[in-house]
Amino acid sequence: MGFFDDVGNVIKGAGKKIGGSIVEATTIDEDDRRRDEQDAQQEQRRRDAEAARTEAGIIGSQPGAQDLNFVNSQDAAYRRALDAERERNRTRSAPSARPVSVGQNAPINDRENQFRTAQMDLVAKLQAQANGQGPSLAQNQLNQATSQTLNNALALQAAQRGMGSALAGRNLLNAQSSALQQAAGQSADVRLQEQMAAQGLLANVLTQGRGQDQAVDIEQARQNQAAILAQAGFDTQLSMADLSAQLQTQAGLDQMTQFLLTQGFNQNEAERKAREFAAQLALQERQGFLNASIQGEQLAQQDENADRDFAAKLVGAGSSTVGGALAVASDMRLKTNIQKVQNGPLGVLSQNVNKLLSDKEEKKEKEEKPSIENMLKKLKAYRYEYKDGEKHGEGKQFGVMAQDLEKTPEGKSMVKETKDGKMVDVGKLANAAMASVVSMHEKQEALESKVSELVKIMKAKRKEK
Repeated sequence: MGFFDDVGNVIKGAGKKIGGSIVEATTIDEDDRRRDEQDAQQEQRRRDAEAARTEAGIIGSQPGAQDLNFVNSQDAAYRRALDAERERNRTRSAPSARPVSVGQNAPINDRENQFRTAQMDLVAKLQAQANGQGPSLAQNQLNQATSQTLNNALALQAAQRGMGSALAGRNLLNAQSSALQQAAGQSADVRLQEQMAAQGLLANVLTQGRGQDQAVDIEQARQNQAAILAQAGFDTQLSMADLSAQLQTQAGLDQMTQFLLTQGFNQNEAERKAREFAAQLALQERQGFLNASIQGEQLAQQDENADRDFAAKLVGAGSSTVGGALAVASDMRLKTNIQKVQNGPLGVLSQNVNKLLSDKEEKKEKEEKPSIENMLKKLKAYRYEYKDGEKHGEGKQFGVMAQDLEKTPEGKSMVKETKDGKMVDVGKLANAAMASVVSMHEKQEALESKVSELVKIMKAKRKEK
C-alpha cells in the first residue's frame, strides 16, 4: 500500500465521520397537541363572545312609543292615546333613524398573525436544530480540520525528495489520522451542545407562546365587553332619535296636540306645548349623540392605548420574549459600514503541522481575530432550573449563560441588563447563527474543491505507476 493509498483511506474515514449522525433528539408532539387544544378553546371563546353581543342587542332596534318612559303622572294614558292615534295615522309615517352598530377593531388574533407566523417559523427551525437536522458549527469545524490536513499532506508530498520520502509521508499521515479522530470526537461533543442549546431555546419559545395566547384571550375579552357597552349606549341614543324624528314630523305633532286636547288644553296651548316638547326632545337627542361621540372617541383611544401596550408586552424590551428578536430590522439600506465577517483559524491540527509553518505564519495562526466562531467557542451548554419558576418557566431548562456570552465583544453586545438580571437578545443570537451558516457554506464549497483536486492528483499518480 502506497502513500496515496493511505491518504485515500483517511479521506474515506473522514467522509464517514462527516456524514454520520451524532445524536438524535426527541420530538415535541405533546406541545403541538396542547397548542391545537388552546387554538380550539380560543375559537370557541370568540364564538361565545359573538353570541353574547347578539343577545345584548348589538344589531340595534327601533322601539315604539310604548317602550319610552315619561316623567309626568299621566304616562299610561298618554301611551294609550298615542298608540291609538298612531294606528289611525299609519299612512303618515315618520322617518326613522337606521340602526347602527359600534365598529370594532379587528380581533387581536388577526393583528397577531404576522407575528405568530414568524414565531412558528422560528419554532420549526429550532425543532430541526434540536433534532440534529440544522446547520452545525461542529460539522464546519470537522470540515475545516479535514481541509487543513489535506492541504498539509499536499504540501508535504510536494516537498519530499529521496528514498525516505514514502516512510516520512506514512509517519506524518498516521499522526494526522490520529488528530482527525480526536477532532471527530470533539465535533461530536460540540454537536451535542448545539442540540441541547436548541432544545433550551425551543422550550423558552413555546413557554412564551403559551403566555402570549393567554394574554391575547384576556385582551380580546376586554375589547368585546367594551364594544357591547358602547353599543348599548348607541342603541339608547337611537331610540331617542326615533322618537324625536316622529315628534318633529307633522304626524308626531298632530298626535301630541290631540293628546293635549284630551287633557283640557285649548288648540293654541296644545300646539305650543307639543312644539316645546318636540324641541326639548331634540335638544336631548343632540346632547345624547354628543356624549356618545365623546365616549366613542375615548373608547377608540383606550383601544389604541391597549393595543400599543399589548404589542409592547408581546415584543418586549430585551429578549424576555422572542418577539423582540423578530422585530430587529435587517434591511441593508438601513445599515452602514457593512463588512464581510472574517473567521479566525480553528487551529484544530496546528500542533501537528507547526513544522511546515514559518515563524510569521505561526504567529498569525495564534492570533485570535474577532469572529462569530470565537464567540461560539466560549459558549457552553447548561441544564438548569429557574429560581422563580412561575415567572420564567417551570422544570428543567437547557441553554447558554449570559456571562459566557460576555466573554467576547460579539457576545457582550447580545446581553442586556434589566431589573430581572441579564437577558440575552435571542434575535441577535439568531442573526449570528445565520452568519455562521453562510460562512460554513463558503468553507464547505472550498473544501469540496480541494478534495476534488487531491483526488485528481492521486489518480494521476496511480496512472504513472
